[in-house]
Amino acid sequence: MNKQIPSYLKLVTDTVTETPAASCEDLAALENVCQSFEQATGWRLAIGDDAKLGDKTNLMWSAPADPGVGASPGHIRLFCTD
Repeated sequence: MNKQIPSYLKLVTDTVTETPAASCEDLAALENVCQSFEQATGWRLAIGDDAKLGDKTNLMWSAPADPGVGASPGHIRLFCTD
């Protein structure tokens, strides 16, 4: 007997869970990533709020750290270091 293919699309969804807030350890690890990125590329990658990041004259790119997930711990920004 042949298996019948239904005429509709069956959707399977995951259970929605709360995303845990970033801990201090998580943010400290991101600082290490930013330092390593700068050593490897010569471009400064930084995470933080506007006050922490200071001068934006060499800002090339910026995005929220966790877009669409609760309160963002800040922005990730890429700076040209000339």
